[in-house]
Amino acid sequence: TIAVEDDGVGIAPADLPFIFERFYRRSEGGLGIGLAIVKELVEAHGGRADVESEPGQGSVFTLHVPS
Repeated sequence: TIAVEDDGVGIAPADLPFIFERFYRRSEGGLGIGLAIVKELVEAHGGRADVESEPGQGSVFTLHVPS
């Protein structure tokens, strides 16, 4: 398990179900494919990618990959 945490602006609850989808962007900039690629790589190894976030509090992305 690998967790990456930040103290940024967080992600709105309405956006959370979509952030791992290709080309989904909450704001200008970026292509919207980075998190989709991460999720596909993790799942290709039998794992899963999760996120927890609160607006104004930051986010925690957790990658679970079996050994």
